[in-house]
Amino acid sequence: MMFVRTVALLVMTLQVEAFSGSALSTMFSPMKGHAHSTVLASPRSHAFSSLRMQEQTSLLRRQIWQGAATLASAFVLGPLHPVHAFFKEDGKFPLMGDESIMAPKAHGTTANPVQSKLRWGCDVKLADNICSFNRDFAEFAGYFETTAFLKEMPQDQEVTFYDSVTGKPLFIAPRGRSYKQFIAESKIHGWPSFRDEEVVWDNVRCLRDGETVSTDGTHLGHNLPDRKGNRYCINLVSIAGLPPNQA
Repeated sequence: MMFVRTVALLVMTLQVEAFSGSALSTMFSPMKGHAHSTVLASPRSHAFSSLRMQEQTSLLRRQIWQGAATLASAFVLGPLHPVHAFFKEDGKFPLMGDESIMAPKAHGTTANPVQSKLRWGCDVKLADNICSFNRDFAEFAGYFETTAFLKEMPQDQEVTFYDSVTGKPLFIAPRGRSYKQFIAESKIHGWPSFRDEEVVWDNVRCLRDGETVSTDGTHLGHNLPDRKGNRYCINLVSIAGLPPNQA
């Protein structure tokens, strides 16, 4: 029975891959010509809806692969301890937060709008939509490569990433790995990707569904673990703020 379930999941995965590789690529192609300021500009826009489908399809694909891998391992190696779909319970991280963090405030889920000027030329309107009025959507994959981020990020020292709303430090990278490894992983996935040791846990929490947020209610991205551990897939526009003394 375990073998049959494993095969069934693998077949489902191939179907999702085929769908995402054809139908979805066709649906998303118009976005490539959009100016950055128009992406997610309106919750009712086609781009906004397409990005939601893109993220959900990506998450579905990952869950199916994880489920298939777990079942296959159980078939070959015997039963394994269950692992939550959105994080690995193998240590102190991630630090979990309560849903109340994202309760409505004066400006969506945050008390204030994003800063008027963001680092690396990130789009302020896009950032405000993602940070304060959003729980599921994301900047388009590869957005960070269209900004000045890669040109301006030093290759020989750690960089602190600040909340685009509050200016509080959220991530420090690269830490425990090289600049090339950090950038390579981010490019593969399409968004800046951080590991446990690169998170400033005083200001960051994960919710039960994997959503990664600041303690002040800023939507940052999602935790999508892989074989190396927790991987926080984060919108650059959410972490492009300046510290309070520079904003």
